[in-house]
Amino acid sequence: MGSLVPRRRRLVKPGDYSRRRLALRLLLIKVVRREGNIGKQRSSPTAILFPAALLILTPIFDIVRAITGNIPWARAAFWCAFVGVSMALVLFMPALIDWLALDRGTPARRLRLPSLVLQALGILAFIASAMLRLHAHGGLSPLAFALADGGVTLMAISVVISEPRHHAISLPRTRAAQM
Repeated sequence: MGSLVPRRRRLVKPGDYSRRRLALRLLLIKVVRREGNIGKQRSSPTAILFPAALLILTPIFDIVRAITGNIPWARAAFWCAFVGVSMALVLFMPALIDWLALDRGTPARRLRLPSLVLQALGILAFIASAMLRLHAHGGLSPLAFALADGGVTLMAISVVISEPRHHAISLPRTRAAQM
């Protein structure tokens, strides 16, 4: 039988947090904030690899579907496009938010704009391609293939132009080079 005397509760000190509150606090402090200059940071290449592979597989599966005539290849192309676009959006949104956080008129903001526009256009092309595939019900859709191929091309161009450029002017000069 339990006692009728209420248990004493431990007094909570101002710096003492329960495990749940501490986990939430650490999550908000350490993960959401980015350290350093966000103008110079890029997305992790390994994070981009999986959605890029799925998006590249979409037109390849379309070609296989056209050659073999098997409907499962069309389904595979649809799901590759759908999952690839979903993952690409997850990667694109933080990049867009970081770009919006940069000061206007800075070189970092100017340099990132073409890459972000091409990525957004590529994602929109894949969204349109996935919608056309959904309404085609496994049939061949040349427009869906063209949109997927164009989306892959736009994403590839955005990766190429987003690479940091190394100019000879910005390299530090040594004394031996000055002599």
